[in-house]
Amino acid sequence: MTERSLHSLFIQEDYFKSSFLLHVLGEGTFLDLLNFIEEYAPDPVTRQIVNLAKIDEGRHVAYGIGHVRHILERHPNMAAALIEAAEERNQYLHAVDTGENSYFLEALAILAGGGRGPDQLKTGFERVGRLKEVMYEHRIQRLLQIGLDRETAEAISQSHTPNFM
Repeated sequence: MTERSLHSLFIQEDYFKSSFLLHVLGEGTFLDLLNFIEEYAPDPVTRQIVNLAKIDEGRHVAYGIGHVRHILERHPNMAAALIEAAEERNQYLHAVDTGENSYFLEALAILAGGGRGPDQLKTGFERVGRLKEVMYEHRIQRLLQIGLDRETAEAISQSHTPNFM
């Protein structure tokens, strides 16, 4: 699904929609994933690398929020294009696959739980579940920052791709 997710951005012909999908939704969600990996990193080197990646991703997200907010402030009716873009991407992605990547989720659970033992996996999957909640909440916050109302923000956040992008 990751390849299809990236392809959905590539085929988007409207920069406003593409920037919204990539910078606000995709990289915003990825920033939350990097925070998670940094928190449970197994060593200082991994933590440092992830921290540097977060700095870069943070710039992309800030750009996207500023860009989309700027457009919406001048053209509020353009919010409909964002809803349309999110719905189109959701349909495109779910035309082939509707599920999450179980291998990826298991890897995150092993990382967050500290190993493969039953108790570790239980803890890890609980933490991954909380990560998904944080991603959802943060998407809503970013969508509110760009000027969308709460109902629209929640609808878009619910339809966002399950592949953490």
